[in-house]
Amino acid sequence: MILLYLMDEDKKEEQKEESGIYILLDTSVLFAYVHEKDAHHLSVESALGAIKPYKPRICIPSVVLLETMGKLIREGKKSVAQAKKILEDKLKEFDTRFEHRSINHKIILDRYKGYSKSDVSKLKAIDFYIVVEAISISACLLTCDKEMYEKTKSKHKKIFYLGDNTKTQLPKLIKEVEKEFHGIKKPSIIKKSENEKINQPPISQPAQ
Repeated sequence: MILLYLMDEDKKEEQKEESGIYILLDTSVLFAYVHEKDAHHLSVESALGAIKPYKPRICIPSVVLLETMGKLIREGKKSVAQAKKILEDKLKEFDTRFEHRSINHKIILDRYKGYSKSDVSKLKAIDFYIVVEAISISACLLTCDKEMYEKTKSKHKKIFYLGDNTKTQLPKLIKEVEKEFHGIKKPSIIKKSENEKINQPPISQPAQ
């Protein structure tokens, strides 16, 4: 079953209220998570494992899925079928949402116009799209890309760099997730009624 996340501006607030914690992965993080030989695999696996008890919604933009599939095939030496299975097996561990809206010229031009005076606009095209995606849905953005982090941190406070074990922002990430998790209550002490409320059916519908 594939769940989709919406990005329409008029639905953003409603979605945020009902869907809980958003965690958006950039390509460097998703690839590190699914490819055990990646230099950042342990750091990313540790970070995602630490936030898993908080039941986050893991958001995957289409361009991230595209890049990760390509990297698994090229760098991971996987067949298309193998790459697809690896992604499906790893992502089913979370409440994973895939982008629901097609990229079109209006979205691209509007986003560049909106961030023309920010360092974000100086990122590589796909990285720019990923960052603005995270900002548009007020998601925590996880990255192992130092350039992305440096050019984004002043614009989006909820970006977390996981690329260097000696400088990982895992404690900061956990603190942010705890803050968003229903009044900073840890999973081990939340009440049943609160847990049921957090796990209300998402507004996104399974793809047909």
